[in-house]
Amino acid sequence: DVCIEDDLLPDVRPGAVAEIERLRQDGCRVVLVSAAPRPMVERLAARLGLQDVVATDIAPAVDGRFSGRVEGACVLGDEKLRRLSSYADAAFGRWELVAAYGDQHTDGRLLAAARRPLAVSPCRRLTRLADVKGWPVQVW
Repeated sequence: DVCIEDDLLPDVRPGAVAEIERLRQDGCRVVLVSAAPRPMVERLAARLGLQDVVATDIAPAVDGRFSGRVEGACVLGDEKLRRLSSYADAAFGRWELVAAYGDQHTDGRLLAAARRPLAVSPCRRLTRLADVKGWPVQVW
């Protein structure tokens, strides 16, 4: 938990926390989707009060130590939407991707699938893609 408290939580932008709360008030279920390792994403999600996570699976620990070996596909690029869809189909049955947020050009497919896409503090390539697609851009 030291990593979460010291390294990740200070980097969570206040705009993200406010957006999570706004979505909850609108009746949305928020799913944290990340290419980061599942154990780390689950801890961060718990700190943010989220229960739904789609993240990169890691091989089981060996001798109580983090293995660091990816199992299956990394949740990156097109895999984000594929894994989110699979998760949501199983967890919710009928669902809609109301909003999606991304900061990298590899998030383009996920953003394109959302009713409300938002490029947040995007890299240059995502900024260009957002401009072409007409997606809003915000800096949090």
